[in-house]
Amino acid sequence: MAAALRRNIEQSPTRRRSRRVGSLRAVQQEPPVLISAVKRPAAIAAALKTPLWLRLLSGLYQSTTVLSGGLLLATLVLYGCTVYVDKSVQAGRQRLEGLRRSHQQLTTASEVLKQHLAQQAEAPGAALELPQPNGLIFLAPADSKASDSAPELSPQPVPQSLPEAIAAPTRPPFSQPLGY
Repeated sequence: MAAALRRNIEQSPTRRRSRRVGSLRAVQQEPPVLISAVKRPAAIAAALKTPLWLRLLSGLYQSTTVLSGGLLLATLVLYGCTVYVDKSVQAGRQRLEGLRRSHQQLTTASEVLKQHLAQQAEAPGAALELPQPNGLIFLAPADSKASDSAPELSPQPVPQSLPEAIAAPTRPPFSQPLGY
């Protein structure tokens, strides 16, 4: 009976696998390396030395890669600047147009207001009078550096009729303006 069990165990699938694996291990092992077959470092360097034409092509490839990257970067920067300047010019143009419209509206409103005041002044019973030269007041400048060089102001005789006042206005002569 023991002999029958041994045969049965030897023919079982697990036993067969172990034999197969064992046989594969023997096949997968590398052959022993001979010491004389190992190359020395100088021999390896000589075997790895690349030809001149291959090194030149490799250098050309690297330099063109760097050059194309630089050109791509320059193109992107130039494009960004162009877009920024275009947007800035467009915003400035819109602001200018807005200011022109505002200026035109303010000019129109000013002229309308002047016209309205002129119509009110011409209306009868407006109680507006033309300025009379007798009502002019001359003020002396305040004490300052400009007042030292300016002549003393005194009331001037005022002509009695309006056409004479318009024809020859009387102003004291100043060598320099007093300031604004």
